[in-house]
Amino acid sequence: MAYLRRRSIAGGTYVYIVESRRSGDRVRQKTLEYLGRNPDPERLRRAIEYWQVGKDRKRGRKSRKR
Repeated sequence: MAYLRRRSIAGGTYVYIVESRRSGDRVRQKTLEYLGRNPDPERLRRAIEYWQVGKDRKRGRKSRKR
């Protein structure tokens, strides 16, 4: 499953689409696409649709009752 990774470097926000893969005992991240610094919303939408970011969520946060 692919997901968005946002990194703050020198005051700028850089966006990547990454995927986690298991390699032996370790989990490695593979960058699928670099979207750049503050990408425009249309490019971000197209990339999310192409890589199907968040479409196959089997695990996630469970809502807590208060």
